[in-house]
Amino acid sequence: MIGADDARASWSSSLHERRMPASSSLNDLLRRLAEALLPNWALSGSWRPMPSGELNEAASVEAIATLGDVRRSGELEAIPAILYVLAHDTPAMRKAGAVAIARLADLIPIGALPGIETRLRRSLEMSFSWNKRSVAVVLAQDWTPQVWGILSMHPSGFVRETAVRRLASCDAAAIALPFLLLRINDWVAPVRIVAIDAVRGCITKGGVSDWTPILGLVDHLRSRSRADHTWLVEEIANRFLRPDARAELMRAANSRDRSIARWAFSTAMRLESDDRAVFVRLGLESTDPVARLRSAGAIKVWKECPDRAALLSTMTADRFMPIRREALYAMLDEAPEIRRACLLSALLDPHPSMRAAARFYLREDARQGVAPFDARAVCLKALETEGGAASVATIAGLGECGIRADADLVAPFVFATRPSVGAAAVRAVASLDRDSRALWFVELIADSRPAIAREAAGALLSSGNVALTAPLRTMLRCGPKVHTRRLAFRVLRSRHPFDAVADAIFAATSPDPALAQAGSEFITRALPWRMPYGPSESQKGIVVAMIAASDPPISGPLLKRVHNFMGMSSA
Repeated sequence: MIGADDARASWSSSLHERRMPASSSLNDLLRRLAEALLPNWALSGSWRPMPSGELNEAASVEAIATLGDVRRSGELEAIPAILYVLAHDTPAMRKAGAVAIARLADLIPIGALPGIETRLRRSLEMSFSWNKRSVAVVLAQDWTPQVWGILSMHPSGFVRETAVRRLASCDAAAIALPFLLLRINDWVAPVRIVAIDAVRGCITKGGVSDWTPILGLVDHLRSRSRADHTWLVEEIANRFLRPDARAELMRAANSRDRSIARWAFSTAMRLESDDRAVFVRLGLESTDPVARLRSAGAIKVWKECPDRAALLSTMTADRFMPIRREALYAMLDEAPEIRRACLLSALLDPHPSMRAAARFYLREDARQGVAPFDARAVCLKALETEGGAASVATIAGLGECGIRADADLVAPFVFATRPSVGAAAVRAVASLDRDSRALWFVELIADSRPAIAREAAGALLSSGNVALTAPLRTMLRCGPKVHTRRLAFRVLRSRHPFDAVADAIFAATSPDPALAQAGSEFITRALPWRMPYGPSESQKGIVVAMIAASDPPISGPLLKRVHNFMGMSSA
């Protein structure tokens, strides 16, 4: 027989094994529920809830009240944690658990069902105390469609098949259909067959409006490969492509659920020209970048699209780079003068991949004798035109295609008002003249703008210049800003580990928590077996001096690791 203390300890440890949700309020509710049911488990000598007279009656009242609180909490994470209540021997307890589960199931967004299913299958609570007798008790009940829907996600194929059959026979098709769609891709063939037959029946009986809320799940089936779902995807698409379903397709395209809207726009691309053009324009106005991208892809290949020039102009101004790229690729098939103008404009696009694509096609045109091409000249002209208000794209473009002397033109923009322009100037100088301006980058680490300092540190990370050690150590010790000291250590620790460990000792004893953590982590991860040879005597001497000068002293465990790494005696 299990004592109450043993049962409580077992339940407490299982909470960690089951990875309880992060919500502290829900954790408290589930612990209250466990405590209310503990007398049952303690008296019965098993982990299956059983009635036990007055003690059980009082515990049941408390447990039912707690289930009501769980229901009102709206916490979806509670579903796997309370499913075992469905197997309780007390009808009132089963009813309270079913009501709570049904209420929580109603709150699950349809698009979130695949993720909920994964969490349910992986949860140990689902099989908690569910022996053969418990399964028989659960499946013999007359549950609501919501409860059967949750049970259709159970790890047991027998439970899932029974749940699917009950869902197929219920009248609430709107509730049952999303759960049935998930089972179409079930890994057990009998369950899959039952679900397919049930969905075919729903297609025959229902109209397109019944499918609009779950179109995201239909689209979800495209990426599933346990069975061929083409029959369903095509059947639903053909229904929405009928003239009498145009209003419903438009409603789906305007849905706030992005998965539904994306399916609608993809399907609408199969309409006739006039209707398709309406959805193409609507897609370009969407706030969803994926929907806009799908419309942009359709415009690119649709040469006879009405108002194509205006739509391409809209695509060119889109902030989402893949859409601008689709416009660029579409312009490649236009007249030579339009093609060249578009490519020259893309040379100054904010995104590097657009600039790279433009240079590639302009070089190809130059090889074929269409027109000469000089990307540097274009960027220099733009820089001269823009003057002190040079854009990020112009500076970045010159950094990608300029020569070493152009670094003198770009460097003054480090002090531009906009940090993004200054950061672009640092990257451009690093690309054009990294080696001879190493000390300039070190000075920029002390810049009050973190974006500039980060770019300067990035330029130094691959330098390997030994002469920079002294000024960087000065920045580490006396840097004017917190980010200056942290970035200086980031560069210093990129050197050889036997050299960097001295600076890690200083960082580990710093009053700055982030710097101290970085130094401690470096020392902790410095393992001697990773080094093919040991440190030199001069490297050991620097480390010994740094340890002696540490104020406050380095902690004992870290000191031991340093001695071990450097092969030094701890005496």
